[in-house]
Amino acid sequence: DITLRKRAEERLRESEEKFRTLYENAPVLIDGFDKNGRCILWNRECEKVFGWTMDEINSHDEPLALFYPDPAVCKQVIDTVTSKPEKIFREWHPLTRDGKELTALWANFQLPDGMIINIGYDITDRKRAEEEKSKLQAQNQQLQKAESLGRMAGAIAHTFNNQLGVVIGNLEMALMGLP
Repeated sequence: DITLRKRAEERLRESEEKFRTLYENAPVLIDGFDKNGRCILWNRECEKVFGWTMDEINSHDEPLALFYPDPAVCKQVIDTVTSKPEKIFREWHPLTRDGKELTALWANFQLPDGMIINIGYDITDRKRAEEEKSKLQAQNQQLQKAESLGRMAGAIAHTFNNQLGVVIGNLEMALMGLP
């Protein structure tokens, strides 16, 4: 029946449009690579964060090496994004177009058609803030230790001064009695 087929085609078109809208406008990194390591999905957030377009990525012989120049790390990435997806978010350190190293969390999911889609988010700023907070906490602990040592040294000095005062007083009285 042509009417049923047209309705099914319309629903499919609407579903694809919904996916495309979500995919393009999501504030997370969404990409996909085929078995040969060629980029087949690259949303706006990926473009914004990494600085590369999908065409620019695919113009290179090894697209994923742009992000992971270390061959061992690149091999791991190729495996997870093309054949052995990891459904848990894992920390990776890709490079941007301008060579800046990011800290990103990525997970990989295999779709029913076999394609693997990668979802991630840039946590570089959050990691830096955590590191800065950790440094400040360490500095605060050092200051507290120094303050405690200062108080302890002051207490010890006070005790010695009291004892020395007694000794000096006795010495002065002894010296008065000598010719």
